[in-house]
Amino acid sequence: MIIKEYIEQTVGQALTKLLQAKNISLELSPAIKVEYPKEEKFGDYATPVAMECAKILRMSPMQIGQQLTQYIDTQIFERIDVVKPGFINIFLSLPFLLKRLEEIVTVKDDYGKNKKANPRTVNIEFVSANPTGPLNVVSARAAAVGDTLANLLAASGDSVHREFYVNDYGNQVLWLGKSVWIRYRQMLGEDVPFPEEGYHGEYVKDIAKYIHENFSQELSHIKDEEEIINFCARKAIEYNVASQKEDLDRFNVTFDTWFYESTLHQSGKVLDVYKYLESLGVIRDEDGKKVFVSTQFGDDKDRVVIR
Repeated sequence: MIIKEYIEQTVGQALTKLLQAKNISLELSPAIKVEYPKEEKFGDYATPVAMECAKILRMSPMQIGQQLTQYIDTQIFERIDVVKPGFINIFLSLPFLLKRLEEIVTVKDDYGKNKKANPRTVNIEFVSANPTGPLNVVSARAAAVGDTLANLLAASGDSVHREFYVNDYGNQVLWLGKSVWIRYRQMLGEDVPFPEEGYHGEYVKDIAKYIHENFSQELSHIKDEEEIINFCARKAIEYNVASQKEDLDRFNVTFDTWFYESTLHQSGKVLDVYKYLESLGVIRDEDGKKVFVSTQFGDDKDRVVIR
């Protein structure tokens, strides 16, 4: 148990005993607050509970504090001071602190981690960088923030699942495949212009070289150019995601799941959802596009689902 929580519990038990001794209903008991004093001379912890009970007990906070300390279990405290206007200042004992140090040395990284009777199951999706290229500094920031949040939730006792969402579907993937295929042909000596819409990074040449060194024979058996582009796109995604995983491993960030968007389309779930929305009458036509009327559900604007 965290020390602060232990003190809250100990003070709460003492207050219960005091109220019972005074024949006062426990329902009137205030929530116990334990704070960190602004100055070290005022102790390790402090509580204003004596002042908050003045109206209930009809006594001065100083009197309440003095009586309350008589009921506090002092086994981990060096001393307890009651000071004006009614704060109860608590000083931890040296033997207790030494025992805590021994515990820290023994349990190491598990020290301070909580266990909950009913932990929440939390899925955190973070980084999820575009698979059409390598990670960048923005991805590093997202990795640091997301992993820290996941670590904090796990340490607090929740069950945490880390997810990386791979956006491997759509026009961007098509252009990645086209870019790699053109660089592949250029590498073999063909005079092929590179499209302005393509991916111009040097890493595209690296992917073309990787495909040539590992899959040239397989690629040579594909005759349809659309299939060739799809093949290059798939291999490029594999190459980029592997590189992203390697970078994240070196950054000490790992994921439980790498979820690929393409699997949603392959399973037919995206089309199923579209048909369901259409049956509800919340899909409208607009300039040849299909638009989801999401403003009916609190969105700030309607969203295009099919262009």
